[in-house]
Amino acid sequence: EWYWAREFPDVYEWLFDDLILDVKDPDIDISFTYPNPADQYLRVESKFKGHHYSIYTSDGLMLRTGKATDDTLDVSGLRSGLYFLLIQDPGGRKQLLSKFFKQ
Repeated sequence: EWYWAREFPDVYEWLFDDLILDVKDPDIDISFTYPNPADQYLRVESKFKGHHYSIYTSDGLMLRTGKATDDTLDVSGLRSGLYFLLIQDPGGRKQLLSKFFKQ
């Protein structure tokens, strides 16, 4: 935890203060991601289209960000390992942090 606070203060605040201490909205529109572990593609079950996403390494380095046009994210270019997927609704009001493994 101290590493995040020292090296990535903005991510630390978001990850450890905002997300962990935040009370989640029970009617969140994002369900889950699968398969886990992923090989080529990662599916995001969501009630809305056009969500924004960011993929982070376990060290907090953002590798990819964008706007999803469908429920499938191509993760074939990632190396094997642990990653974090941040998904936000189009309005930026709701977000979900999910971890996944790439085979």
